[in-house]
Amino acid sequence: MTAFLQTSLSQALDFDLAPSCTPRISVQLSSDVAFGSVSVGGHVACAMANYALHYASHRPKLKDQVDLYSSVVQFYRPVFPTSAITMTLREVNIGKVMSTLRVELFQEDKIACSAELTTTDLSTKGITLQTGWRLAPEPRQVDLAKLATDSDPNWASYHCPFYPDGFRRGHSYAKTHVPRTWPAEISFLEQWAEPGLDCLPQGSRPLDSNDDARWTEEMLQFVVDMALPIQCHRDAVYGGQAEASSQRSAVAVPPDRVQADC
Repeated sequence: MTAFLQTSLSQALDFDLAPSCTPRISVQLSSDVAFGSVSVGGHVACAMANYALHYASHRPKLKDQVDLYSSVVQFYRPVFPTSAITMTLREVNIGKVMSTLRVELFQEDKIACSAELTTTDLSTKGITLQTGWRLAPEPRQVDLAKLATDSDPNWASYHCPFYPDGFRRGHSYAKTHVPRTWPAEISFLEQWAEPGLDCLPQGSRPLDSNDDARWTEEMLQFVVDMALPIQCHRDAVYGGQAEASSQRSAVAVPPDRVQADC
């Protein structure tokens, strides 16, 4: 069992904000959720969204619109966890059903990124239309219970270990499952992701911990951003045939669990 216990995503997103709708806050990002010296972009996006939803929950005109409907984030420069960040919020539009908030993130007096966030009440019923759209080819069958135990013969797992001074610390927060066999035609990348925080043998929580890691809605942007390392599926992305054979042998036909050292 490793002695290195990284900060959980829930802890990293818990900024202990005051119960008020202040338009400006300063917080410190965790150095564990990073690649080298740079914070993971999905983690930064989650931090901005959490701040916006916290603001909305304490704003009388927005208290019924505390669900995130959409988020468009633009980065202008890297965000570093070594110094505090300052986030400012501006109300762009307050509507009866949806509202738009703009969050800007500054570090050392320079703007690093911004986010346009739309909030709403997702319990409000809307119109549903059947479009008949389907993925082509059809997605593979998967047994989620078997994925959890690495016992599905059609899927292999990839989990990057966590080291406090490792470069790919951010990747240790997600354990990815990929198909063992390559499709005849690649039109989309197919993978499942589960929290990697309590995966063995490295970068894990204590075995006797009852606090199992799990995804929550506040982590969705992190999950979407946390794709497989590019060297593990670049032939699927770029269509490179020369490199495909070595990459496929490493990812598509691995042992029961693929472990990659940082």
